[in-house]
Amino acid sequence: MNTVARVGLIANPDKIASRQLIRRTARMIEKHGRAVLADSGTARMADLSVSTFPDITALAREVDLLLVFGGDGTMLSAARSVAGLATPILGVNIGSLGFLTEIASARVAEELPAIWEGNFTIEERSLIEVTGLVANDELFQVALNDFVVSRGATSRLIELEVQVNGETLTNYRADGLIMSSPTGSTA
Repeated sequence: MNTVARVGLIANPDKIASRQLIRRTARMIEKHGRAVLADSGTARMADLSVSTFPDITALAREVDLLLVFGGDGTMLSAARSVAGLATPILGVNIGSLGFLTEIASARVAEELPAIWEGNFTIEERSLIEVTGLVANDELFQVALNDFVVSRGATSRLIELEVQVNGETLTNYRADGLIMSSPTGSTA
């Protein structure tokens, strides 16, 4: 990725306080000659007049960089949505915790010009996926950090057969199981 010409904006719609920051960031991106795009929820929440896409996946296919405004939950959701795409994600922390977000909201205006100049590195992260049967329904999920399989509201042990790449690793009788990627805080 040599140049960043098209920037996608994604925000946690519950963090209305980020509205002004998103607007200022969009103006700054445009001032630096880049196109601003957004998913429809972010455009609506921040009242942006930009090209919109129905979801994060469609947006990610059209941009060179995704700016994700929120916290870890918003980052994890975005990572699931863009799984399998090569679009880089840069998190802007809106709130108190942000282990996965790279930029504090107060530093956006200082950090983005470095990106326009090519002063950045892309850190690749592994995703993990889980497949299985839950109450006879097939399950498939992708995650950046971890999965938790638990017994739910029942008060008895559950039996789990864990396979890695189609080969049985082990069987468990337990309250639950946490599988974590190297990114996961559990790791």
